[in-house]
Amino acid sequence: MYRLYRKLFVFMGWFGVVMLMGCVFSAQVRAQQTSAPAVEWIQDSALTRLVNVYRQYHFYANRFHKGYRVQVISTDDRDRANQVRALLLQRFPQYRAYLQYHAPYFRVRVGDFLNQEDAIPLRDSLREIFPSGVFIVPDVIDAEAILPSSR
Repeated sequence: MYRLYRKLFVFMGWFGVVMLMGCVFSAQVRAQQTSAPAVEWIQDSALTRLVNVYRQYHFYANRFHKGYRVQVISTDDRDRANQVRALLLQRFPQYRAYLQYHAPYFRVRVGDFLNQEDAIPLRDSLREIFPSGVFIVPDVIDAEAILPSSR
């Protein structure tokens, strides 16, 4: 049964690509007298639904991606790491805080970012609280934390 669903989604994905390439979009340019010409996109609603199903399938199929987080502390004291994580959750509720164990150290990391430039403002604000040891590090991030939920 799983194979049937998988083949169906793959077929729908290729069908969507073919539909996009098959001149479904048409652009009409209307010249206005006082301003630059405007472009109006006309798109079939069935194609919109198909593309949304395709995106939703691939989003959940590839939930975890390579990205970046801000590492605040790396310590062998578990209680200290939990205290720092609690403090981060309290002061920065818009970001997720993660406690990871890589023997023999506990690491507290914050945020889910696709590129380093997005993590720089958080790193700078965390350096005001923790003056040493705040770095942007590569990690596997949860894409669900970045993208708005489409459920």
